[in-house]
Amino acid sequence: DALGIVETRLASDAPDYAPFYERLKDSMPDVYETILVGFGKDYVRAGKAASPEDYLERATAELKRARGKYAAGAPLAALDAVFAAQAAIASATGQDQAKFCGDFLFGSGGGAPFRAFAAGARPLVGRLASADLAAIVEGAQAKPVERPTPADFVAFDSALGAKGLGRDDVALLLDGKAPATPFDDARRCADGRAYLAALAGLPDDGRRRLEAFTLAAAPR
Repeated sequence: DALGIVETRLASDAPDYAPFYERLKDSMPDVYETILVGFGKDYVRAGKAASPEDYLERATAELKRARGKYAAGAPLAALDAVFAAQAAIASATGQDQAKFCGDFLFGSGGGAPFRAFAAGARPLVGRLASADLAAIVEGAQAKPVERPTPADFVAFDSALGAKGLGRDDVALLLDGKAPATPFDDARRCADGRAYLAALAGLPDDGRRRLEAFTLAAAPR
């Protein structure tokens, strides 16, 4: 049947994505079934399977829509894994992929550019999908999220400045305040990379609060 065909394709066509689907099936069978039923209907309608990247993008989007709020409650190690996976993807983008890099790091890097990148970087993309899922699974049982303190933001501001970022760059990253003249793609990419590097260097308690805050505010 269509579901069986799609499930077989998910397991065989892109082994780097298999750990994500296996854990999703084991830990959230209801979400997994919803996703697979949708894939099966699309397979029947189109008469063929979509690409592994199309399936993964849609699966992670549905996962975040259904359970994404739990990720912010994950323990520090799980949160760190999400941001390290993001940093690895950003580091793997070339100069000709600056727009994708900037869009990805600022939360709008989906669609065809993401799928094109993912097709050539499946281990990195699979790692991020698994890290996102782990944070959601581990955060579901956690205590309420602790909001960042003013001192956390001061420390982060200082860390970003130490990375060489100007006030307009910091204002965009921390406050979402767009500069008078929009930054070009290369600058947005560099700023996003600096954001992740500065965040990774903060003390554990503040880093956990800021990482949780970032995930809680992420679009779903």
